[in-house]
Amino acid sequence: MRILFVGLGQMGRRMARRLGPEGLTVWNRSTEILQSFGVEGFSVATDLNAATTHSDLVITMLRDDVAVEELGMRGFFESLAPGSVWIDMTTGNPSSTRRYREIARWRKFAFIAAPVSGSLRPAETGNLLILAGGDPDVITTVDPVLSRLGTVVQVGDPEQALTLKLAFNMLLAFYIDGVAEALQLTDKADLPRERVLRLLQSSSLAAAVLQAKSERWARQQYEPEFPIAMLSKDLNLAADWGKRLGAVIKGTGALREIYHEASKTSMGGLDMSAVADALAKT
Repeated sequence: MRILFVGLGQMGRRMARRLGPEGLTVWNRSTEILQSFGVEGFSVATDLNAATTHSDLVITMLRDDVAVEELGMRGFFESLAPGSVWIDMTTGNPSSTRRYREIARWRKFAFIAAPVSGSLRPAETGNLLILAGGDPDVITTVDPVLSRLGTVVQVGDPEQALTLKLAFNMLLAFYIDGVAEALQLTDKADLPRERVLRLLQSSSLAAAVLQAKSERWARQQYEPEFPIAMLSKDLNLAADWGKRLGAVIKGTGALREIYHEASKTSMGGLDMSAVADALAKT
């Protein structure tokens, strides 16, 4: 199977390396990143559309659906070959999948939306949760590839897969902001962060993400894993999509303002766990 992986950002490059160079071609807008993959033994595409045409499976992992549409303006959609499979792992607007499904029907290829839950470390170790939406038979066919990246769960159609991913990130944003603001409160009471975090981890409020972010919160050093700006983007998508569906999610509307404001600070590119510290410094 000839596989093309498009999008070598922080997540994408780790996922591509997880798949390995055998049978895999990579493409990215940044030639510098492409060159580094060439040195590692990967086949590097210089012409996106030509590489797409000659691939059985194309995986895109981009910032959002706007970036996917930019590929479309380059001729990407028309380059997908009849009988091939396109898996979009981008977290974008769920409504965009309607257009992609129409293009797939017209061009006679299969389309799967497969956004992931998990960040850099799970991407490196193959422990992502992959929310796959589309034809169950097609998902089963590509499972041997996707399962190298993590656990594949079939969740319905592509629109439902992206809706579920946005729901996951809504909950993540609430929890992260809740802990971050709680630490602002305990800081003011001169309670050591290390102790507060240790007690939280031994309480009913413990969660895997608390364990993952505790060191950042304790040190107040926020090396980016999932940046504030990216979570802000997802909250915008969730709030807008919820409004379109008629869902009552007023808390998410308020929360997206918090992350939006934090994303505009000098700390907007840092890890999401910095959200309250970013606002405290404004």
